[in-house]
Amino acid sequence: MNAKNKGLLALIVVSMLGGLLSGIYFRMHTQIPTAESPKQSPVNKAQFLQGGDFELEDKDGVVRMADFAGKPLILYFGYTYCPDVCPTGLAVLREVIAASDDKLQVAFITLDPQRDTAPRMAEYAGFFSPQIRGLTGSQSAIEDVLKRYGVYSRKVISQGREDDYTMDHSAGFFLLDKRGRLVTVLPHFSTKDDILHELDVIN
Repeated sequence: MNAKNKGLLALIVVSMLGGLLSGIYFRMHTQIPTAESPKQSPVNKAQFLQGGDFELEDKDGVVRMADFAGKPLILYFGYTYCPDVCPTGLAVLREVIAASDDKLQVAFITLDPQRDTAPRMAEYAGFFSPQIRGLTGSQSAIEDVLKRYGVYSRKVISQGREDDYTMDHSAGFFLLDKRGRLVTVLPHFSTKDDILHELDVIN
């Protein structure tokens, strides 16, 4: 096997391991109903996560949890260069916002503060809905909020170029009540109706 083929094989193995670890981590922090428990709610896993306050920023300045008080909040983690997962989730959230009659807030928090500036986050989130607030921050601030909410994220560099990379990450919808308490973590395959149902429960 020549060096090129060895490199390709190594890349495939690393990608497979990354996907496996991502899936394991995601399942640890979100409960997916099974055939044995089809009616179990993914609410249960939220109690094992710290949740809580954060200090990030949007295009207008510093943003804290207190800024969202008074209405339920959905946190969605991703990044603007995401090829498929994040646009899909944000499209679902656009539908949820349209059906929620202004009773909901949504924050899209980047996993990639190196590239996702506050203006870029605002523009990208606004493409889906002007009611989605794009948040970024320092690397340490982002790492802190990811830890609090049990979000897995890992940089995957392409062809050895530091500036050419994707972010391998878990995905889900984090629902918080009017007081900023994490109540529910819904898996990424949840539909608009799934999310609206959980919002009715916590309202």
